Amino acid sequence: MDVIKKKSRTNSLVVQGGVLAIAFIFVRLIGFFYRIPLANLLTDEGSGYYNNSFVIYTFFLMVSTYGFPNAISKLTAEKHAQKKYKEAQVIFKSALSLALLLGVVFSIILWFGAKELAILSGTPKSFYSIRALAPALFCFSLLSVFRGYFQGMNTMVPTAISQVIEQIFNAVFSLILAAILVKKGVEYGASGSTIGTGIGALSAFLFLAFVYKAASHTIIRKNLKLDQQKFSKKSIFHYWKIILWLAFPMVLGTIIMNLTNVIDMFMFQRALLFKGLTSAKAAELYGFYTMKNQILINLPVAVAAALSTASIPGLSASVINNEVKAIEHKINTALRATLLTMIPAAVGLFVLAYPILTMLFKGDHLDLAAKLLQLSTLSAVFFGISTVCIGLIQGLGKLKQQVYISLIALVVKVLFNFVFFYLFDLRLYGAIFSNTIYAIFSAYLSIRVIKQVVKIKIDFKRTIAIPALASVFMGIVCYVMYYVVGGISGSNTLATLMAIFMSFLAFGFLMIKLGGISENEILAFPKGAGLVAILRKFGLL
Repeated sequence: MDVIKKKSRTNSLVVQGGVLAIAFIFVRLIGFFYRIPLANLLTDEGSGYYNNSFVIYTFFLMVSTYGFPNAISKLTAEKHAQKKYKEAQVIFKSALSLALLLGVVFSIILWFGAKELAILSGTPKSFYSIRALAPALFCFSLLSVFRGYFQGMNTMVPTAISQVIEQIFNAVFSLILAAILVKKGVEYGASGSTIGTGIGALSAFLFLAFVYKAASHTIIRKNLKLDQQKFSKKSIFHYWKIILWLAFPMVLGTIIMNLTNVIDMFMFQRALLFKGLTSAKAAELYGFYTMKNQILINLPVAVAAALSTASIPGLSASVINNEVKAIEHKINTALRATLLTMIPAAVGLFVLAYPILTMLFKGDHLDLAAKLLQLSTLSAVFFGISTVCIGLIQGLGKLKQQVYISLIALVVKVLFNFVFFYLFDLRLYGAIFSNTIYAIFSAYLSIRVIKQVVKIKIDFKRTIAIPALASVFMGIVCYVMYYVVGGISGSNTLATLMAIFMSFLAFGFLMIKLGGISENEILAFPKGAGLVAILRKFGLL
């Protein structure tokens, strides 16, 4: 009976993790598609102010309440498992008061410190967009508590829906406000788009508050009536201490990674000022780099991040149950799925760099952007690996090792930034080279830690060799298809989309024929049985 309960719990965790991962991918896709018209509205300079403010905002978010969902989820789940529903409610209310306090404090710091932070970053005009993000920081603090509470009740659905609502409102209002305010100047347009972030966070908070209110009349009230256990109610500070003690270590590695982004941005723009460029030109180059390079590189990495999110619950359950074979299988599956995504994506971006940029963006220097994007594709593969490995390390419960990896990688990044930015004045190329070294180093250290904890043996042939070979042939198909369709139609957009579609089919075909993916693995896909039937009909299986 206990075994059945354990398996049921594990399956539930995996399903809930999958729900969150799907929502994560959907949210990232919305984020990707709305940033393209936003970049065209703001121009490179305005995009620089926009991304500058977000790097600073994200760091403040990390150090304030970013770890709350996981901490509150853990505490709520524990109390519900013990049927201590009254204490779970006390913890929720204590967490809400702590989030309110921290949200107010950090929002005030961001609001009143916006000018100094903007000057420190080398782009004083980003002051407006930094300040506009202060309300979003406050809303997210409260939002994090509700998300953690529902996750602790073993349902990711409210969190997933709230993330989608948040991103939709964010996208709509960011574009509307940017279009209205950009007439006064690109710095005001950037601030308008960041106001949209606050509206998105507020809408998600209101949705979860409504769901909580509805649940308080049904499920929560029922649970409280069932709880006949007596407990000595402790002070609010006792629960604050427990929440902070749990939340901070969970995100310390992520905080250091975001600190890396802050230092990276400061060093890049400060180096440009040091070399004699104006702050407006520095913002323009930073906006050019982030919007026409990083936004595309981060899209396949987002899939790896979703795999990372989905892998944590199931892997944690296997670790708790001491299922050695299951642990090895889940790690291998996560790494293989990552490389099956990242390698073909990198090859596709390399081959179609200029056509994709021309299809998506307006402006000059798209040929330079294409060269930079091609150089960045290697970093995308290793960022994907390191991202999923972070989730695996968390799932294995090795948070301390994750912190060490982040610290060592931070030091390496700063050293190479200094060499490429200040000594060689490589500017955009220096950012690409430094990022690539950082990604490779992070991936190497992460895999090394995993292999020290779990004696896994990676299937080199099916995980790396076959996907790489299939990707090379896919790249050839992609190149030929683009020029054939482009030559016939004269349309870059049609040629690019057809090349992407045919590349997808070519990669799948080659993976099956080369033995890179089995029938059982295809059956595990959504609608896998139907896909197998189609493949058999065409003699591909």
